Order: sequence, then structure tokens, then C-alpha cells
Amino acid sequence: MNSAVDPIGGHEAVEIAEAASYYVRRNIEAHALLSESHTFPSIEDAVGTPRMHYESMVIQVVQTTEPDTNDRHVRLYPALPINGAKEADEMAPILVTLMGDTEVRCGFIALLQRMNDSAEVGSVYFFSDDRSATHKLTR
Repeated sequence: MNSAVDPIGGHEAVEIAEAASYYVRRNIEAHALLSESHTFPSIEDAVGTPRMHYESMVIQVVQTTEPDTNDRHVRLYPALPINGAKEADEMAPILVTLMGDTEVRCGFIALLQRMNDSAEVGSVYFFSDDRSATHKLTR
């Protein structure tokens, strides 16, 4: 079996570079947000051990779990490895239920609260790419 590889055209290379640059810039913002996690609410057990931690990601793909329905369950795929996640979870999609009129799209930053014992995502806060209001949802 013979397969030919077509080289990337000039216009495609520019589009790919622009997209990569956008996601890298957004990831820098996501990383900066994560660096402020010491100021975010914390849940601790009786001896002061944190029960959860924060992670941040830039959303590349939002996929509905039930196409052609009004289902509010979506799967979020990261554009780059999730900041603060364990290696096994760095590129794993996150399944969430959108609450109320919350909308999410590619390029949003998601701030995740992940439980330390179960690795389950508890809550997600969204930050739009135009720095407008944040939105919250729970898993």
C-alpha cells in the first residue's frame, strides 16, 4: 500500500501557527491563574490536609455527549496538557454538566477543582477569552 503525504500549503502553515500561538498564549494565562490557587477556597480534613487541589486548562474542543439533543453534558478536551494535573490526566477529557445558561467554547480557560483521593473533578470555573464574566458548573 502506497500513501502520499501532501505538504502543508503556505496559507495552512500560517493558520496552524496562529492557532498554536493563540493556545500557547491562553495557556500562559491559565498557568498564571493556577499560580494564584493559594488564594482560592480550600477544603481540608480535620488535621489540615487538603482534600482537593486546583488545575487549569485551555479548552480546545467542546463535544456534546448526546448529539442532536439539548443535553447539557459535555466533554471538554484540553488544547495542551492540563496545568497541575498528574501525568495520566494531563490530556484526558473532562466530562461536565453545564448548569443554567452557562455556555462554553474553545479557547475558554477552565479552572478545575480535583479531589485528591479520587481524582474526580468537583467544580469547574470558566474564564472566557475576552475576559468577560466567569461561569461555574459542577460535575
